Amino acid sequence: MTMDSPSMLVVEDYYDVYRNVTGPADGGAIIVANTIQRSNGVWEGSYTITGNVIFDLPASAYDENTYPFLETFITKGGSTASICLPGQANFVMEPSDCSGAGYEGDGGDPDPVDPQVLSYSYAFEDLYPEMGDYDFNDIVLDIATTYNRANNNAIESVEIEITLATVGATKQIGAGLRLMGVAQSDIASITFVDPNNMRSTLSGSLFDASTYESGTTSAAVIPLFGDAHKVYNDQYDYQRRLILNTAAANAITPYTMKIVLVMADQSKTNPMISMENMDFFIGFAGALNKRTEVHLFEWIANATPNGEVYADGAAEVAIGGRYTWAVCVPGIFTYPKEGVTITEAYPDFTGWAANRTTNQEWYTNPEQDLVYTRK
Repeated sequence: MTMDSPSMLVVEDYYDVYRNVTGPADGGAIIVANTIQRSNGVWEGSYTITGNVIFDLPASAYDENTYPFLETFITKGGSTASICLPGQANFVMEPSDCSGAGYEGDGGDPDPVDPQVLSYSYAFEDLYPEMGDYDFNDIVLDIATTYNRANNNAIESVEIEITLATVGATKQIGAGLRLMGVAQSDIASITFVDPNNMRSTLSGSLFDASTYESGTTSAAVIPLFGDAHKVYNDQYDYQRRLILNTAAANAITPYTMKIVLVMADQSKTNPMISMENMDFFIGFAGALNKRTEVHLFEWIANATPNGEVYADGAAEVAIGGRYTWAVCVPGIFTYPKEGVTITEAYPDFTGWAANRTTNQEWYTNPEQDLVYTRK
């Protein structure tokens, strides 16, 4: 489909996203759709978008099921396309027999409701590089990301809520967030909303007690907490290092902190920070010279400057499909009970760990009596 300037396409039913679109190099064109979907239900495929094309999409297009796809949707082919909420595009097309009612962007509501709140859980094993008990409840972080947008749909700030849901370990463990491909200079300011003083546990730990860790200017690393047990010292004596929230005993009320990142570039409509480049990881004192780090499969052999990984062994094992030590799933993860392997609690997990193009919704099919019921 080729669109001149100005031109408009109004899709009355749904827009199938896998369309090659060539927009104008000068001026603009707009596609208005009531919803987006993939006709075969699979959010994978080949397409190219070039030129200045605006996609006017409803709030329903930004839900947690479709938005991870939208993050890369309009950047395919290096286009200058953009996405906006209904009626908020910086675009005008006069009414005519061709364009019907036309389009005149109103600049958006002064206080628009942002529908882009995305929730994920990260679950970690702490006996890396050994298999351990493989129950993926040593550290579980629940993450909720919100993009605050200006009236022109540009992202002004990103809010990341981080809940330490469980500590199913007996060793001191800290955690951090590395923003892959995001330099400290890309962030104008960072604010911590930390009512339970999670970051106070950074002092004297293996993590820097600072806004950013040293030596991480090109990929900002933000320390979160230095001692997961100490976070809950007002509920349990952290020096006893109990296993928390993985069995009926020793239940805790999870604490949440928030990071607010104000972007240096206030003109972008595509998120610079997304689940695609948020590298949440844990660190502890292991056999290596620096802290031992556990990352998702994507970065399993890529430590931060202040940590180390078993790059010569663990990566090969993981790539071989045998083990992984961290997983990220949409929504709130119902993790295995203490001592129950994830392969027992989630029978579809084994197939996914061996081949990540299969069993991609393994986390939706637990053995209910083998997973922990959150309070």
